[in-house]
Amino acid sequence: MSKLQYLIVLSVLTAYLAYVVNCGVVMYDVSIVPEECTKQKAIDSNYTPAGDIFLLGDLPIYEAPNKNATRLVINVYDIFGFANDNLKQVSDKFSVENGGFRTVEPDFYRGQSWDPANFPPSE
Repeated sequence: MSKLQYLIVLSVLTAYLAYVVNCGVVMYDVSIVPEECTKQKAIDSNYTPAGDIFLLGDLPIYEAPNKNATRLVINVYDIFGFANDNLKQVSDKFSVENGGFRTVEPDFYRGQSWDPANFPPSE
């Protein structure tokens, strides 16, 4: 498997796991969603991330609180990028609540993600 294929598989898996962590399992029959998932709030709009940001060369990386876990999840976000704290909350949940993963979120766009003021695109 090439590095590109590996990264694609990893990003798809990360997106799927993000849905699972938030009880947003993609399915058409809502009646089979676990009851505890219907009673909890998935994402807090005013969430304050619990982890830290560090630099690896010129690449900023958010690391969730559980830095000593032996399993790793790399969170990859959408076009709105690193500045949005919603995915950091998902990273924190992976790290602390959902199995004790070491979770990192690299800023691949290096601060140059899509500007929400230009959404939706005019074309």
